[in-house]
Amino acid sequence: MRHQIEPESRAAIARPRALGAGTLPTMSRRVATGLSEIDRVLGELHSDLIVVGGRPNTGKTSLALTIAQAAVHNRSATGFFTLESSKDRCNDRLLSSMCSIENFSLRRYMGQLTESELAQEEINRNLLNAYVKIDDSTRLTFADLLERAERMKRKYNIGLLVIDYLQLLDCTTGMLKALAEELDIPIIALSQLRRTPLEQRNDKRPTMADFPEGFADEYCDMILLTYRDEIYNPASPDKGLAEIIIGKHPSGLTSTVLLQFQPTYMRFTDLPLKGLA
Repeated sequence: MRHQIEPESRAAIARPRALGAGTLPTMSRRVATGLSEIDRVLGELHSDLIVVGGRPNTGKTSLALTIAQAAVHNRSATGFFTLESSKDRCNDRLLSSMCSIENFSLRRYMGQLTESELAQEEINRNLLNAYVKIDDSTRLTFADLLERAERMKRKYNIGLLVIDYLQLLDCTTGMLKALAEELDIPIIALSQLRRTPLEQRNDKRPTMADFPEGFADEYCDMILLTYRDEIYNPASPDKGLAEIIIGKHPSGLTSTVLLQFQPTYMRFTDLPLKGLA
């Protein structure tokens, strides 16, 4: 069953009709995240709505940027709406990860990048400019999002849309699902989780019950929850590891994917020995 975009949102903009006439070549609809176990779990993505929930500093944005970076390597365009961070900050985080340069932003500001690092930056910045379309507008309405996302689809043929994060956008999961179907691309929406009761529990791994009141999970095709034990336990034996908890999946699958988190570059990678926990 297809979902409908609210009439008032539709009436708020002049509808562009000819979608898909982008300047970039048409790419496969399969979205590769660059993380083999996540790819295996998510499978083939079409007009899916994937929500990534987590408490601050657990890796929601890093996971989204890791996926955007994978899209760059696959020469597929991504639309990235960041309602909290600036475009420059997102670009710096992506460049740090793509170039594997520690303290990229500070070292560039201080003029401490080597010739080799500057050459890497130029190459990767050109790729970012071509394939990652970042919009850092604040106070975005759903009508604004709809208009700009359709423009990205029409002009750049984006194959993925990322929204960081849901609570800063005046819309519902039902509206985002309708937008995914309208554009015929997957949407990844990041979501904050409630502090209580999550952080009052002994086991602080998030669950579906930790989403904010009013969150409608029935419109979500998949829900991922991020957890890093070292955030809560400084002496954790799992330092450098992250758990991506599959909270909802069309198959009914619930499991946990273990990934490596590299805080120096703010990115996720597969474990040397891949597998589900």
